[in-house]
Amino acid sequence: MAPKAPKPIFDVDDTAELEEEIEAIISTRADLVPSVRKIIESGESKDVARHALKLLAAALADPAAGDPNRNPSVALDAAKAAVS
Repeated sequence: MAPKAPKPIFDVDDTAELEEEIEAIISTRADLVPSVRKIIESGESKDVARHALKLLAAALADPAAGDPNRNPSVALDAAKAAVS
């Protein structure tokens, strides 16, 4: 049996504080809703989630750069390191 996801530090149904970052991604790339959801539902704090969403959005802005933060898991790891 797979381990359960950690309990979120904030209510994932109340993403009002992250709307700007979420909108920056899904307004132009609706196909990335699963990536955004992965970050939001990761169980990390709002600060980490916000930073990860910003990293993801920045990486998507310049696809030719090959920024590894295009992967939501990589963006989360980078955000955890930056916010800690």
